[in-house]
Amino acid sequence: MSYWFSFLFPWLLITALLQWRLVRPKNQKFKLRGAVLASGIGMLVTLLPVRGIPLGRWLAGLNVHASIPLLVLLAEHIWKRAGGPELLRVRERNLVWSLGAVAGTLLYPLALGLGSFDPYSWGWSLGGLFPMTALGAIVLIWRRNRAGWLLLSAMLAYDARCLESINVWDYLLDPVYWILSVGMAARLMWQKLRRPASATAMSSKTSITHACQ
Repeated sequence: MSYWFSFLFPWLLITALLQWRLVRPKNQKFKLRGAVLASGIGMLVTLLPVRGIPLGRWLAGLNVHASIPLLVLLAEHIWKRAGGPELLRVRERNLVWSLGAVAGTLLYPLALGLGSFDPYSWGWSLGGLFPMTALGAIVLIWRRNRAGWLLLSAMLAYDARCLESINVWDYLLDPVYWILSVGMAARLMWQKLRRPASATAMSSKTSITHACQ
């Protein structure tokens, strides 16, 4: 299972890059055709043997494994660019980015020896991380937040051993997802900081306009 699953991330990544180059017009039919074409070429490139090893397996050889949230976000990006409806609403997508930024910032420095405690140990077997994540997924699904289904998918993938890892953390987080999440979280924070200033400037402009009238 983990062998074939390892092809998913390189396939989605190549498809997204090809789609970015191919799908430019606003024509809906061309968007779909471009996505199908990019997907087919991406599959061929992923399975292309290089020195006797499929190209898609080279990332696994470099110990680069994508977490389930990163796979879902990448798949959603491809799906939306093909003209499909949103799988995650804006607030749900922002929550996924925020969780990735916070969890990664807490996990990776400590796991690399910054402190005396290593939270990565929580992910072995069915430790505390699995039930906490499962509970979080249930709460989010109960609140009709689609991010809960993403967490549930990560738990199901862990149960099926889709990745070449038996640590729950690797199903929830990876360095690429963390770095992207930090960037997106910083962007969201910057937008929130600018919003009150923009609103104040707009209000002042409106007041001056009314006063001049």
